[in-house]
Amino acid sequence: MKNLNANTIALQGKHLIEASAGTGKTHNITRIFLRLLLERELPIEQILVMTFTKDATEEIRGRIDDFIRESLHSWDSLIVSDDYFKTLSVNLANKNIGSREAKARLSQALLYIDEAAIFTIHGFCKRVLNQYAFASGISFNAQMETDTQDITLEACQDWYRVVALNTENNSQAFKLVTEFWPEPGTFINQFSKALSTNNQLNVQDPANISIEFKALVEQAIASLNEHKAMLTESLIDVKKGAEREKRQQELDLLLNWLAALSADVTGQHGKMPDAFIDGRRYARSKVKSELVEIFTAVNTVKKQHPELSKQLNRAHALLVVRKGIYHIRAEISRKKLQANVMGFDDLISTLNDCLTHEQAHESGLELENKPTQVLANSIFSQFPVALIDEFQDTDPQQFSILKAIYYHQPNAALYMIGDPKQAIYGFRGGDIFAYLSARNDCDYQWLMDTNWRSSAAMITGYNRLFYGNKLSDDAGDVFGYQIPYLPVKASPKAHEKVFLDREFNALQFIHFNVESESKGKNGKDKAVKQSYRANMAAWCANEIVRLLACSDLNMASGDIALLVRDGTEAADIKFALNACGLASVFMSNRANLLQSDETKHLLQVLKGILFLENDRLYTAALASPLMGFNREKLLQLQHDEQQWQQLKVSFEKLRNEWQFKGFISMALQLMHQHFHIDVSDADSRSADTRSSNAISSKNNADRILTNLLHLFELLQGASQRHRQPQELLFWFEQQSQIDNPEVEAELRLESDENLIRIITQHGSKGMEYPVVFVPFATRHKDPLKFGNRNVTFIEHHDESGALHHSLDGSDEARTRMAAEAYAEAIRLLYVAVTRAEKRCYILSTAFDNYEKSPLGKTLKWSAETDIATSLQQLAQDNPEEVALDVLDNYSLEGKLPEEKLPKEASVSSNIESTYDESKVKTEPEVARFNGRIERDWWLSSFSALSKNLRHNGVSAPDRDTEETIHVDEQTELFNTLSKTAIELRFSLTKGAQTGNLLHDILEQTDFSAPDWQKSCHWPLVKYGAVDDVFASSIEPSLESDVSQLSGQAQQGDGQTLLIKWLEEVLNTPLNQDSTLSLSQLTPQATLRETEFYYPMRSASSSQLTQLLSEHRNNYVGSDASIITSSKIVRQHRVHLPFYQQLKGMMHGFIDLIFQADGKYYVCDYKSSHLGDEYSDYNDVAMRHNIEKNHYDLQYLIYALALHRHLKYALADYDPEQHFGGIYYLYLRGMSDQSEHQGCGVYYRQITLAELEQLDSIFAGETTHV
Repeated sequence: MKNLNANTIALQGKHLIEASAGTGKTHNITRIFLRLLLERELPIEQILVMTFTKDATEEIRGRIDDFIRESLHSWDSLIVSDDYFKTLSVNLANKNIGSREAKARLSQALLYIDEAAIFTIHGFCKRVLNQYAFASGISFNAQMETDTQDITLEACQDWYRVVALNTENNSQAFKLVTEFWPEPGTFINQFSKALSTNNQLNVQDPANISIEFKALVEQAIASLNEHKAMLTESLIDVKKGAEREKRQQELDLLLNWLAALSADVTGQHGKMPDAFIDGRRYARSKVKSELVEIFTAVNTVKKQHPELSKQLNRAHALLVVRKGIYHIRAEISRKKLQANVMGFDDLISTLNDCLTHEQAHESGLELENKPTQVLANSIFSQFPVALIDEFQDTDPQQFSILKAIYYHQPNAALYMIGDPKQAIYGFRGGDIFAYLSARNDCDYQWLMDTNWRSSAAMITGYNRLFYGNKLSDDAGDVFGYQIPYLPVKASPKAHEKVFLDREFNALQFIHFNVESESKGKNGKDKAVKQSYRANMAAWCANEIVRLLACSDLNMASGDIALLVRDGTEAADIKFALNACGLASVFMSNRANLLQSDETKHLLQVLKGILFLENDRLYTAALASPLMGFNREKLLQLQHDEQQWQQLKVSFEKLRNEWQFKGFISMALQLMHQHFHIDVSDADSRSADTRSSNAISSKNNADRILTNLLHLFELLQGASQRHRQPQELLFWFEQQSQIDNPEVEAELRLESDENLIRIITQHGSKGMEYPVVFVPFATRHKDPLKFGNRNVTFIEHHDESGALHHSLDGSDEARTRMAAEAYAEAIRLLYVAVTRAEKRCYILSTAFDNYEKSPLGKTLKWSAETDIATSLQQLAQDNPEEVALDVLDNYSLEGKLPEEKLPKEASVSSNIESTYDESKVKTEPEVARFNGRIERDWWLSSFSALSKNLRHNGVSAPDRDTEETIHVDEQTELFNTLSKTAIELRFSLTKGAQTGNLLHDILEQTDFSAPDWQKSCHWPLVKYGAVDDVFASSIEPSLESDVSQLSGQAQQGDGQTLLIKWLEEVLNTPLNQDSTLSLSQLTPQATLRETEFYYPMRSASSSQLTQLLSEHRNNYVGSDASIITSSKIVRQHRVHLPFYQQLKGMMHGFIDLIFQADGKYYVCDYKSSHLGDEYSDYNDVAMRHNIEKNHYDLQYLIYALALHRHLKYALADYDPEQHFGGIYYLYLRGMSDQSEHQGCGVYYRQITLAELEQLDSIFAGETTHV
């Protein structure tokens, strides 16, 4: 591989340029760019420069701009003094291009610098797709969405519904999926990456799992049989008598169990009889090692068997999931097309599809074997050359686009600049194998071998670390995958970067030797717990204090960076720095602006302005910290009526300004006239003021002002879409409550540049710092786990570099994925270490699995490696540049006291704490409620609606609550009894006790084959014997007379009377042609005591009242008397308790739902006492009772519950065909005697129009009255 020389590199062909860290990649890009501009005479708009972040594009654009300006300004002197320009001038002269023409081209380039084709990969794809819309086939007005998660979630929810409702294999498929992924959110968390790709997914066949397990079982059987003689001698014959016989039986039992398992691995075989293989029996045996080997297969079976069923279920579930993922992918594409939206990844995939399909189609024409490739040729004619920065971060689709455009063009110039050792974005789709593929296919390979960033000592240090051997010997394979490490050279000026501190070397290892009180099974110290990171972080903080205190070093806080792998490590570092009074900023903390305190406080104020008449919201606005009122001032203001009213008038002016002149005009007045952000020293305030109004501190003021102005900008932009203030405020509140809002993160403050940097190793790429700490280099992160759960989506490459995706994956697939992840961890460590200019501290300790940590993998450690010894050997190879310091049992004691801190690092210089500030606060604070109360949300029921009750919990089943009869009613009852023989149905006590008794009995009864003894037993025990209930309803003075009139009751046979009554209830005809009765209903055709919930979305109580009135007035009776009665009722309008809106959940219990003749009915039992004659329970009387107690509202609520359930449960649901209506059964009046036909049975049909209107009302879709 030759060293790159930008002066002479060819200006056509495919070039791969390997640019190690700090070797001046952008410097060479600008020089190649200038040569293309002048030598190939290309306009600046036709030289494509592509990178992967917006920040990188702006940096390259600025560098190119500066270089062209410098070239133009100093052209005459540069072509004499600079080697690059000397060569360039000669090349131009050979093309008859003189200095005058060159300057003209440079001037023209500067004129069109804003048109320079410098894009991110997404920006390039968007530009091309829009420009060539006819060729690409995308819509002209397609909308770009930064987040399309809502479409993904909707498609996933739809698939869950499809699986749940699918009649074929319904219960099995849905049960399998929900066993492991109970709801769509969980599913998306597990398979989001699979949903975002188009690759085929491999799934392990459940049959193979059974086959493999069966083979393991047979291996266990073979091992036992093969060594039976030895087992008998070592474990059976050592015992005598009954004990020997017992052990022989244990072996036989184990073999029989294994044989049965082998015959049917999926059957139920219970727990393995493992007494024979108990390790305690041969713990001291001379043949222990042989026995362990014999029992290996058996113990493996023992371990795997309990999980086999779950493993098979998961494999079957993944087969369903694979189909589901394919289905969801298609639905996502369809929904995006339907909504005319595209995500960023869609830009790349769409352009790649257009180019690859075009190529395949044209190749199929075989037109002289030269495909026309219209779109690719069009793009190439516009951008005949391309420079691709950070090429190691490309993915297969992006590389496919470049190949389609440039690989088939003889005059193309494609420069792919990158460093495979810095390929660290696999989690974002970056694929090192795409880089390796390009390396094999390119025409030229170049190397940039001089580091311009670091000192000579620092360069030697990381050369030794990543070379894998002594620098004088052959290199070791550190990075794998045919990625060599070629030592870089120090620049001529590297020796000027001398670090005056002689305490440590340039590459300084700090090893923490922690001796544990107890040893592990192998005799070694147990692994160091992760909590020890706090000690390591404290050492870093103390070392930073020392560096900043050293005046000779002249170091500032911004010169120091601590590079961590995730937020948990950042939290440890932040806490330690805070404890030492060191101000720091977590640069990778993408804090969500809409979840900041400023958002909450601004929302509070805006609500007070817009809803000024609401005293609660107005007072809350004044209490916002932005308004500057502490408790005392706010109390004083509330007692000053004149000042209170003046402030209210000013708020009203702000509201008018908002309504008539727009948001930003009002917001700026609000900030200048009313916001009080005190920038005075917080220490001068009381502790109470500081804790309750944190925004008053000087240190936090810049963050508050920045966030507020940022919020004003966002709200002003949103006001173009949400023009009404109420609409804008609603959008603002909704955005502040969701996890992934549409808007960006908090802006970085300029003052952050002066603080100690905490930054993730991924985020540090491209940065450089004089001093770098890598604090936890021996912490292992399992690549096959995400948190505490196993990774389900497996990605790996085969030997040829082809990418494969699988769900769960085979052992080989998981091993390959882990190997690729460990290789990326080594590359991440390389990125971290090479950020250092003068010194890098690498901290280590023996964490669990330290040999698999980034440092362990880099240095090829094993579990037996002694870390200190390995690092000492490394340091001895280059003792001037590399050193090791071992700290034994380092504790948090011994921190430098605050008086020794430099002024710059003192506590008073602290700026906002980004992590775990609560840990360092010494003063207790009153707990604050941070939740959101929906004060108009409630759990409602029929009782609540009809009686103006607000529920704080679930409601109980509605029962008849008539009071027990009074003395005057008892006298009337006696007069009735004197005329006719008393019956139990009429004499039972009124009220809830009788209702509960009858309801409970009917709930337990099989109507088609009643077992009355069984169904009556417990209700009678619970509510008392019928004789007692009967007796309790009669006044003692009347008891003797009543006894004479009822011989049956006198004989104490109340239960017999009850059963006789209930038999009549079951046999009572429910329709006029006597074809339906309860006795015809089997248990399978009924649902008893059905509980339901359904949402009320701002339902209008007035609309519900109007519907109920119309329902009553539309009643058509069965005879003239009923019609007459209905006319009387029609004169009265229904009056229900008034609520502004019904919002929350409707809850209730339906006594009975039954199916008959293909229709579904709502049925409710009523034990109401309407009189002592059957005629007292005719249609008119029942209707009067129903309307008096608003039972018609009750059955409308119940009808809607059944209607919504049937819409969900029946695929072909038609209300006119399937909804039968409602039955209200007045049990006291029901009789199977023909002379009493129709008594006690109230039937009402609910029309389709009424059902739909009910549905609309509770869905909040009607206009509120």
